[in-house]
Amino acid sequence: DGTGPAQSALTCAGVTDYNSWADSGKFPGKAYVYVSMSGCEFVSTPTVTATSGGDYDHSDWCPAIINLNIYKSYFDAFTTENMSASKANTFHCRVHWVATGFVC
Repeated sequence: DGTGPAQSALTCAGVTDYNSWADSGKFPGKAYVYVSMSGCEFVSTPTVTATSGGDYDHSDWCPAIINLNIYKSYFDAFTTENMSASKANTFHCRVHWVATGFVC
């Protein structure tokens, strides 16, 4: 019938370790975290939604983030405001993410 094989969609989610932030060389004053999605096994770039939040009484101190460099196996999340990696790690900021994409 010419329609090809059926595609299968997957929603995959995760949370980064709180001690995974690094200072950005590309955007001075910003921190970033590399987020692996390799276990999701997407065959193309998924749609990613992410936010940051902290543990304990520091949750309000975690910055807003922007997702850049989104690929099928990873993405980078950068702070939108100036914050050092040291401070983000001290506040136990984690990236909570959800990705939806195709696996075949």
